[in-house]
Amino acid sequence: MKAVKVFAALAVLASPLMLSATADAGRFACRGDFKKYCSAVEPGTGEAIECMRKHFDELSDGCKEYIKEAKAEKDAKEAATHQQ
Repeated sequence: MKAVKVFAALAVLASPLMLSATADAGRFACRGDFKKYCSAVEPGTGEAIECMRKHFDELSDGCKEYIKEAKAEKDAKEAATHQQ
């Protein structure tokens, strides 16, 4: 279940995030990982998310960290929306 939640954050990869330089490096790492493992599928699709999920153990540390940060930001936004 935890892995499913982490991968829900992959959808955030396509959106412009104003995060730290570390996050920018992570986003760059994810692009490289995507090209390496998932170039045969269209970015931003369910297939792309599934491909990255399938290769999660092979992703770079920077990409994994970016996914975690993106998920945390997404969760914080959803929590703020539910409090209003």
